[in-house]
Amino acid sequence: MIALTNRSFTPEPGIDPALWAALGKVDQTLIHALVQLKTPPTADHRAKLARGGITLRTFLGGTAYLASLSREARLDEMGEILRWAGPLLPEDKMSRDLWQGKIHDWARTSEGKVKVLVEFHEDSETGASKQVLSAYTREFKRHGPSNTWAVQICESRIRGLAAEEQVRSMEQGPHPMMPLES
Repeated sequence: MIALTNRSFTPEPGIDPALWAALGKVDQTLIHALVQLKTPPTADHRAKLARGGITLRTFLGGTAYLASLSREARLDEMGEILRWAGPLLPEDKMSRDLWQGKIHDWARTSEGKVKVLVEFHEDSETGASKQVLSAYTREFKRHGPSNTWAVQICESRIRGLAAEEQVRSMEQGPHPMMPLES
């Protein structure tokens, strides 16, 4: 079973057809996907995966990982290592409250927009992040040293932004400054 914030599932072994379709798009050099291995990865497994265009990025529990795949990833040659590979869905990228549309009062602007922190994958360049964000809102700025941006966005556009390939995660924020309790 793969347990994520907004869904848990036990995938059938193999490669999800939607992932094959995403790899076939010519406008992207890397695809971010979920992979489940047959066993915990050894150094040899990681090396073979890398040679096949697959880089394990974030451990998700069990033998599941968030991975980046080159368009030329040779998933069909990884049968001894991969149990399953499939797309990263918008709900996989969003905090539970944001996915459920439960917007906190502090996260709403006076204009009715929602304050959201959008983290891009570590291999996304700043220019690409700005281009994605500008398609959804004009109100965004860097937040901290990582590839995270503070965004003000119309609630109706949040799921569309989450569907963008370069987006890794989204949550309401930044949180307002609160006084310390004594």
